[in-house]
Formats: sequence, C-alpha cells, structure tokens
Amino acid sequence: MKSEKSTVTVCTETGEVLTPTLTPQEKALGFRRFIQLNCEYSNFLCNFAAKHPKALAILLFLEKNANTRNASCVTQKALCQQFKISNTTVWRQLKILQKANLIYVKKDKGLNFYIINPEIVWKGTPTQRYLCEFPRYLTIDKDETKGKTHYTGSIL
Repeated sequence: MKSEKSTVTVCTETGEVLTPTLTPQEKALGFRRFIQLNCEYSNFLCNFAAKHPKALAILLFLEKNANTRNASCVTQKALCQQFKISNTTVWRQLKILQKANLIYVKKDKGLNFYIINPEIVWKGTPTQRYLCEFPRYLTIDKDETKGKTHYTGSIL
C-alpha cells in the first residue's frame, strides 16, 4: 500500500489551515464539524457568558446548526423547546445577542434567519468567510473605560 504525503499550508498571520488534507467523508461534511473562534474576542465572550448564559447557549446552538455561511434558520418555538424556556425569554436573549452584535436577524418570507458575526465565530472553510451573509457595514469598537474592556458596535 502506498501512503500519500499530506501537505498542509498554514497562514502565518492567523494560524488558519488553508489547504488541509481531508478524507472524503470530511470533504462531504465541508467543515461542518468545526467552528473557528477569533481569539481577540475570547475575553468578551467570557464576560458575555457570565452575564448572559442563556444567550450564549442560544448563540452556540445557532452556530452548531448554521450553514457554511454562518446562517441558521430556526423558529423561536424550537428554541423554547430546546432550552425549556418561554418564548419571551428566547425573544429577550435574541435581542441581547443582536445588541452585542453577535448575530444579525434577516427576515425573509415570514422566516427569521440568524446570521452569526463572522468576525467573532466562523463555520466553514477559511476561504469561504467572505461569503457570509452578515451586513457589510458592521463596526465593532473596543472601548476601554474605567479599567473594563467591552465591545460595542452598530450596523450602519
């Protein structure tokens, strides 16, 4: 049996694997088993998790069920059932995620599509990141006041 040499190219700036050698099964999954997290936001997400654990759980659920463009379509009723919380609580948690610029909600034909901010969390290959359906004019600014670091942002 011949063994094939695997060649992997890694971006020296980001550490992302650019040309991984994949099995046919992994190619079929299209990176659906992995989520990339921007390390610059790890402190923000830790603080967010402490303040809003239900919102973070919903974010992770959305990301787990997202397509390779960071978009997920799930009903609020399904989220209620998944987390055993009321519709009002789900609605509040989604608003918290929007206000923190972790998700963007796109309404289309009566359905809500939740698009996760690709600057923070990404699902898919590194080269597909530009395909994300997040608004182009998102700004997230680091604000350091009173010794605390937090992120604020707005969709222009």
